[in-house]
Formats: sequence, C-alpha cells, structure tokens
Amino acid sequence: PAVPPGQPRASGRILYLGYRDGQSGIISSAADGTDQRMLSGGNYTQLRWSPRGDDFVAVGPLPESNALQVAFFSPNGQPQARFAIPGTSGSILDWSPTEPTVTVITLQERSAPTLWLASPTGISRLGADLGPPLSWADWSRSGRLAVTGYEPTGATMTLWVRDTPLDPLRQVITGAFQPIGFAGGGQTFLAFDFILDQVTGFRRFDHLVAIDLTTGAQRPLLDANQLQAATGATPQPNQRFFQWSLSPDDQALALFMGQVQYPGTPSSIAIDRQLIILNIAQLLIDVLPLPAQITGVLPIREGVGYLPPRWSPDSQWLALTFYQANTPRLQLLIIDQTGRQISSHDLADFSNYNDSLLWSPDSRWLLLPTPLGLTIISATQDIVYPLTSGGTAPAWQPSGTP
Repeated sequence: PAVPPGQPRASGRILYLGYRDGQSGIISSAADGTDQRMLSGGNYTQLRWSPRGDDFVAVGPLPESNALQVAFFSPNGQPQARFAIPGTSGSILDWSPTEPTVTVITLQERSAPTLWLASPTGISRLGADLGPPLSWADWSRSGRLAVTGYEPTGATMTLWVRDTPLDPLRQVITGAFQPIGFAGGGQTFLAFDFILDQVTGFRRFDHLVAIDLTTGAQRPLLDANQLQAATGATPQPNQRFFQWSLSPDDQALALFMGQVQYPGTPSSIAIDRQLIILNIAQLLIDVLPLPAQITGVLPIREGVGYLPPRWSPDSQWLALTFYQANTPRLQLLIIDQTGRQISSHDLADFSNYNDSLLWSPDSRWLLLPTPLGLTIISATQDIVYPLTSGGTAPAWQPSGTP
C-alpha cells in the first residue's frame, strides 16, 4: 500500500502471518508498507521477536498431528532450530530480557496447560514435578522468572520463582491471589487477593498486595473502596478491579475499576467505572498519602466497553481501545500518566478486533490487526495508513532496523 508523499510514516521492520507468492507463512514488511516479502513458509499462529531483535520465534500446529512446533529464525528468516511438543494450541508468553529463552504455554484437549522453556539450543517442560499445572509466567527486567499455577478447585494459586538460569524453581507462597507482575526492582511481586464465589465461580478482585519474593510475606497496599475514595469521588460500596496493566519499567499500574451492581451473581456488571493510574514505586515505599500516589484518573462513559490498556515501550503513554454500544466502530485513545489525552482516532469497521494492539519500539506508532488487514496509526498525529490488506499476528522488530 502506498503512503501519501510527504506524510510521516513509521520505521523499522514488521513480521506478520499471511499469504504471499502462493503460500502461507511468515512475511516481512518495512513499517511504511514497502519491501514486503515472504521469509519462510509454514503453518504458524504467533510470532515474537527477541528483546534485541536479533532472532524471532514462531509457534503453530504441525500438520496432521496433535503436536505443536516451536521454531526459531534469524531476522532474515533462516531457520535456527525447530522443536515439536505435545499440544493442540499454544501461545508465546514472553522472552527473557537477559538470555535467549522464551516461555511457551500449550493446551491439549481435556488436559491442563503445560509451560515450556525454549531456546535455539533446546526445549524443556517447566515444573513437571510441582503439582498444580503452571498456567502463567513473567520475567523481571533482571531475568528473574516467576510462574504460577492454580490447584484443581481454583480456590488457591501457588507462586514459584527461579532467581537465575542455574537455580531451580522455589515455592514462594500459596494463597488466593491473582498475579500482576514484578515491581520494586524485581524484589517484590504485585498481585490481587481474590475471593472465589462458590456459586458463580467468579473471582472477585478488590485488594492489591505486595509479595516479598524472599520471605513470601504479603503486605496490603490498598483496596478498591479505599482507592475509589482517594480519587475524591463520592464513596460507593462494592468497588472491584476488573482490568489492569503494569508499565514496562514497573513504575506505574493502570487499573480499571468500578462498582459491582449485582455482587455474587452471573449478571454482575460494573458501573461508575474509571481508569486509575498509580505510582507503584511510591506506593511500595509508602511514605505519601494514597491520593498523592494517584497520578491520573479517567472517567469511563456509560455504554462504552474498554479493552485492557496497553503501555508504550517507554512507559510514558497508555493506549485505550473501546467500543461504543451497538456499533462496530472502534475508538483509540492515547493518554499520558496523568490521564491527559494525547490523541484519539475514530476507526470504522473494526467489528472483529481481537485486542492485538502493538506499539512501535520508539513509542510513536501503533499497529492494529483488523479483518481488513494491518493498520498503522500515529500516537500523536491524525495519521492512519494500511500496512497490508491481510495478515495476522504482527511482531515489530525491537531494534527498528531492517
């Protein structure tokens, strides 16, 4: 697709899955829409660049089998390694920031999820002897690995941590909590306490806690009713957290919260919703009153459905995507940490958008996969242009180099 002459455009290289030259596979494109070419044929469902952009991994089903392939490639599409593992579906969770290792989770019909550690030199199942099946993983910026797994009833979860690649997983805590991620320089873990409703099976998140990764001790940070009151709004009962996102630098936490109208029923809905941005670094130190640790508040209009917020790589901006009621139109809003609007875009015909929003490495552009193809959007200007007329599972090379 042509970009109008003189119009600013994104830079770097993007991979996506699509059909070209008579075959399906991994396609490479410059971010301005030029230089599109097939890198490698194959049946894949997801792509992910390594943190330095010097290789990438692809996951997808193996033809005519109940197995998945995990394949590593160089930037130009040259195969480095390929492994087959059991599973009917799978997804790439994340790369380690300090070693060439990626976490992959797989599912098999009528079986619990399985977590794997994969690299170009090998693949191994993680935590096979731990008991509860592992279903979630996260890396700290220093390369510490945290994994969690629910017991069969779903009433409690266990957190394990691997401090270095040479260490085994060690159990930190078992309890009723939902993981968020690392904070405090990787020494602390953020989570929500939850209450499991025995009738509906829903988990109710209303307390934010910090877990000491050395001792396993939990420290309450705040609850939803307390946070809602700290915004200056009229206090309302039954406040709950229902979507959240931790910034890449672990310094800020964006939370959607609202009042549950019908607690404990399958028809529970949240009203009087708002997005709150917290300074997690200050909250962990606990030297300021709670209102001073709130950096931004954004009220949510009724009849609007928001998808989880996405932080820019530099942790300065948040991208919010939302639907208006009874319309297929998607709207994109960019805000800073104070909740101030940077830009907005009203996008038509995004009725099947699947929450695959992707930031550019320089935090200046966003990429949206849609039924019509891949679309590039400026974070600060009124610029929107098509990258492709088709394609799924895009991945933007971190280094931004071809």
